Amino acid sequence: MSQGKKPELTFKYIYNYSYNPVYVNGAHGGLSPRGELVMNFYLERPPLPEEI
Repeated sequence: MSQGKKPELTFKYIYNYSYNPVYVNGAHGGLSPRGELVMNFYLERPPLPEEI
């Protein structure tokens, strides 16, 4: 049997420039000294791959 290199397959991802996830994983906030509600949302995800 040959000890050659295993075949390899590459997937390249193409994303639209307007790609924008619209979900959040959490929020921090509370009331400001003026009595306004302050909320800061965050999204935790790894960066999008260019190829695998």
